[in-house]
Amino acid sequence: MKNLLKFIAKAIVSIALIWYLLSITEFSAVFASLTSASPFWLLLSFITLILGKIITSYRWQVLLKAQGIDIPLRFLIGSVFVGQFFNSFLPTTIGGDAMRAYDTAMMSKDSTKSVVSVFADRLIGVFALASLALLALGIGYASGQDVSFYVIPVLLVFFLCSFAMLLVFNARLLAFLNQLLLSVRLEKVASKLEEAYQSISILRKEPRVLVIAFLASLVLQINVILFYFFIGVSLDLGVSFLYFAMIVPVALVVLLVPFSINGIGIREGIFVYLLTGLGVQTKDAIALSWISFGLMLTQGIIGGIIFALRGVRLGKSEVNSSVSQKPNN
Repeated sequence: MKNLLKFIAKAIVSIALIWYLLSITEFSAVFASLTSASPFWLLLSFITLILGKIITSYRWQVLLKAQGIDIPLRFLIGSVFVGQFFNSFLPTTIGGDAMRAYDTAMMSKDSTKSVVSVFADRLIGVFALASLALLALGIGYASGQDVSFYVIPVLLVFFLCSFAMLLVFNARLLAFLNQLLLSVRLEKVASKLEEAYQSISILRKEPRVLVIAFLASLVLQINVILFYFFIGVSLDLGVSFLYFAMIVPVALVVLLVPFSINGIGIREGIFVYLLTGLGVQTKDAIALSWISFGLMLTQGIIGGIIFALRGVRLGKSEVNSSVSQKPNN
């Protein structure tokens, strides 16, 4: 019942936000913007998604190897696609991470290290994204561009991501926050933070691995920004890569907060808020959001096919195993 009520609340948020956004612009205008998108740039955007899955899998493999787990890159790429399927078609943004942890646990027979690798993978990636946003803000300010609208959002996102990194790397800060949480009777939150700290301690002893993972994350996040930038070019928004480097990190960090079903409504709202400050029309900002979501759903479908094929192979292997165990007549 509790989960059902949460789902209903998220659905209400999604519907309300979509209704509001479509009340300030006509659906026909959004549809016209969607159909005007250049197929060439959309193809490039889709290619960046494929490339992103490969980079993510490599970073994940590096983190796993640091814990003594050696899993082929091909399997990890498939697992990342399957994770996208769960993220796209389940009412949560955490389902994909849980599936990836399950995948590696089945291969390594070590669930703790599998969870650590996925947690570290996500944390380092978000911090790299926030770092790129801060760098873009600095470049924009130094080059004399008007970036005042993005100063507070970018700094806030960078502060939150940096604080999250400090929590899992600084025992004193974690102990202080845990005491604070316990004092206000948030025992469950304090317990989760302690678990995260204990888990990530395995990787804290491997600074070289963390540096490699962070560099891979920077490449990955540049690729993520290119994904949205190419969609913007396809719609002829006239927004530079530099501004997308500030907009995308803020939008993606906001989407990590599970206020709606798969970010529906919030995704559109945050892009409208961040892009209209640059003179982009609401209909075009919504079109960018829907195209990006649609391309991710396409990759989710690919992940679903991979997941289904794994099931077929599993079924065959179980049948073969049961046949081989039957006594000869």
